[in-house]
Amino acid sequence: MNLVADVGHALRAMPGERLCGDQLAVVRSEERLVLALADGLGHGEGAHEAATAAMAFVNANAGLTPGDMLRGCDRAIAHTRGVALTVLALDLRNGELLHAAVGNVEVRAVSREPIRPLPQQGVLGVRVRRIVENRYRTHPGDLIVLFTDGISSRADLDPFRTKNASAAARLILETHAKDHDDAACLVLKC
Repeated sequence: MNLVADVGHALRAMPGERLCGDQLAVVRSEERLVLALADGLGHGEGAHEAATAAMAFVNANAGLTPGDMLRGCDRAIAHTRGVALTVLALDLRNGELLHAAVGNVEVRAVSREPIRPLPQQGVLGVRVRRIVENRYRTHPGDLIVLFTDGISSRADLDPFRTKNASAAARLILETHAKDHDDAACLVLKC
């Protein structure tokens, strides 16, 4: 099986802020897709600096497992205020999905097999003690959404299954973003 992965994303700074403290990375090769979403602590310039540093590390080290990416990122961004970070790595040949996360960037799915990862408590950049890697199977038609706490966790994802990933990401942001925080989401349709 070779998955055709459609990816969309949307983000915006907290109203009144010039810089967004939520940042994302999408790194695609022929056989692998890496998705990462970071939420810098707080908002504004310090949050933006932390999230941007985390995404620079992910982009430069996209060949690592998600767990190793988080471990390396924890050391690489120690000079910042820190981030919550979720990383997914999808093997496009066999549909295997690896997940690792620290902090409150949530992953939800409408999928054939359950995909319900739980992040570890903590903040990357402040010596995280434990990182757990989860393994899942994906199938054509699965919808997986990563989002920061600037998006309501009560969002019903089912209506977005009929949209392409970019349209779904824009609509999730438009209809479920909170006014008092930065907001970002990444949408993966298998």
